[in-house]
Amino acid sequence: MVLIWKEDGNSVNRPTPIWIMEMNEERTALIGEKKELFRNTEPWESNLVEGVSMLRHGDYLYAFYAAAGCCGSGCTYASGVARAKSLLGPWEKYEKNPILTSTDKWKCPGHGTPIEKDGKYYFLYHAYHTESTVYTGRQGLLAEFRFTPDGWIEFIQSDTAMAPLNIPPFRDNFNSHTLANSWQWSVFQNINYRLINGQLNLKAQPGSTGSFLGQKTLEGDYTASALLLPRKSTSALGIGAIGDEKNAVYALVDRNKIKVVKVKDDKESVIEEKTIPTPNAIHLRMKVKDGKDITFLWSRDGKNFTEINTKPVNSDYLPPWDRAVRAGLIAKGDPSQKAVFERFEMIHQE
Repeated sequence: MVLIWKEDGNSVNRPTPIWIMEMNEERTALIGEKKELFRNTEPWESNLVEGVSMLRHGDYLYAFYAAAGCCGSGCTYASGVARAKSLLGPWEKYEKNPILTSTDKWKCPGHGTPIEKDGKYYFLYHAYHTESTVYTGRQGLLAEFRFTPDGWIEFIQSDTAMAPLNIPPFRDNFNSHTLANSWQWSVFQNINYRLINGQLNLKAQPGSTGSFLGQKTLEGDYTASALLLPRKSTSALGIGAIGDEKNAVYALVDRNKIKVVKVKDDKESVIEEKTIPTPNAIHLRMKVKDGKDITFLWSRDGKNFTEINTKPVNSDYLPPWDRAVRAGLIAKGDPSQKAVFERFEMIHQE
């Protein structure tokens, strides 16, 4: 039993060797001496190789691996393969690497796992969609491959991974006793909520982004809407797009004001502010275009909406490294205060 891992040399401008070391039978400790399998040596690999996953076929072990820049709008990720007749090598990299690269639909494919099923071979990996890119995070894709007569790998061209997503609208009237499983929040926040008589009572937090419950965005163009109950609330409340606890764009109802707030690196700036009579209920809507251009609207009746910011807010700084932006509900104030919501809806525009 062995452990194979990548040394994180790229974080300090050093090479990234792939190491192997024996494990004890209990899988609780490494034993023996670590040995290097291979490292980043080819120009296309740039500053790293990582994500090694192996498959045996015929006389060879095949090590699928990713290389170059994994994440963000400037990513250069691609996938290669190396082979050896024994686990300790010597390992030979394919001269036609990289074997999986960006296409017109999917960008920066990598960090995958090869499998065999019913005599066919598949590679499960992730990539950014070229239209929604970093704003929806990396998507899981499956591609079929085969072994060539000379003992290497080639992928079989297919449109399967390029089919458009059919994303149904998400609607929550908060009529259950627990939140739907698709709601997400930060692991660094202790989210406190109750569902009472078809209403979500979300406890506030004082940070720049408050308490936040969000839905993962799956397309770059979408609309999120919510029905807020300010007179039942003791905190400010709203809807927004969240990258992380220190980066967000949101519209907030605070007593008789509606504010569009941009939070970048934990610093808040008010983009727009309007004064209105404090309503019993108010509808807020967030329209997002190209994953980053955000316009907020408000309405008393849920039918006739008025723009709060006439110029879209550019939120291109929001995506947190390799994860999607979340759209959802915000409660901001003292932890003893609460925000009350009656409805949330999210519709992706294909």
